Amino acid sequence: MVLVTSPMLGYWTDIYGRKTFLLAGIFLTCPIAFSLMIVENNPDITPLVYFFSYTLQGLIFTLPVLLSALSDSVPIQHRAPAFGILLAVLMATVSSMSVASAFLSDRTCCFLSVLFNAVGFVFAVFCVPETLTEATRLTSRLKADEKAQLPGSVPRLLQPFVDLKILNRNSLFRYLAILVIFSSMVAEGSQVLMLYYLQDNFDFKSTDSAEFMVSIGLMNMLAQGLLLKPLNDRIGERRVLIFAMSVGVLHCFFYGFAKNKMLIFVGGALVSFTFFSFPTISAIKANNADENEQGIVQGAIYSCKSFASAIGPFTFRFAAENLQVDWMPNKGASMWLVAAVLYAISVVFCYLMPEELANSKVALAKKKNLEEEGLAGMADKLLNVT
Repeated sequence: MVLVTSPMLGYWTDIYGRKTFLLAGIFLTCPIAFSLMIVENNPDITPLVYFFSYTLQGLIFTLPVLLSALSDSVPIQHRAPAFGILLAVLMATVSSMSVASAFLSDRTCCFLSVLFNAVGFVFAVFCVPETLTEATRLTSRLKADEKAQLPGSVPRLLQPFVDLKILNRNSLFRYLAILVIFSSMVAEGSQVLMLYYLQDNFDFKSTDSAEFMVSIGLMNMLAQGLLLKPLNDRIGERRVLIFAMSVGVLHCFFYGFAKNKMLIFVGGALVSFTFFSFPTISAIKANNADENEQGIVQGAIYSCKSFASAIGPFTFRFAAENLQVDWMPNKGASMWLVAAVLYAISVVFCYLMPEELANSKVALAKKKNLEEEGLAGMADKLLNVT
């Protein structure tokens, strides 16, 4: 559902602002935990109630809205670290709840989920401001009206899907779309199959799985919270992506050739650096889009990510079950070979990205030079006139 709704959500948030849709998205997540608590306390109720509630969150998925709001508020040179911190906090929260579920009863976990959802909604109502200025919203509305009046234009309801062509705006955007698809295929595919792989080959128990998830969450939090910004400032967004995808190749080989749990945990530590890729990709696209296009950009990115999330598990399951690689020691390890190939191809696309568009520091320096040249030109004209 996110594949369809993300472009529409991005389009409408650019016109009407972020906060209303953010509140609606948080509100739609509340029935998930509440319905799970009902099913847990009443075994006679069909689990379809929970699955239906879970589907509702796809109508208004909040992450693209949050990233758009950050784009509205954060300077371009800080967007990648800001996006990284947001996603790291989310990952750490998921990991923490995984640990809590190993020590708390199901009913207690359901109650805490309902409580956290309610607190989050109240906090968003009273503490989260609207980040999109009225001037930018007006510009978006005027552009939408102009498009609607053009000969041969599509109905307003379908315009968000036409705006997906932003993914094909230039070579940079095309490369970034490919990177989103490849990296998300690996991330989502491995996330679905990872626990089965660990149980089949390394006899992971529930406590082992909880410790593994916590270690990844903590490393992710440390990497994106403490390392992404200085690394981004030092080498720029393009090289951050090259680094993240290169580490992705390495961590796939650790998973594929591991012979004990220790090497799996080392691979899990390395995987935290691959999470640099998505916030950096989102930041590069946001930096190369107008203020009134931030919602469209994030919606298009999450549409690609949702598509990759759908085909990733299927691709990796097919590789694990049908590709026989005799020189890899573990059952199903061929899926990590496929993942390594996808990461290696991604490194090539990262290298091909133009430096002046991909790196915010280069873009800012170029803009400053142009402004200085413009001011110098104006000064020369004034001197000539006098």
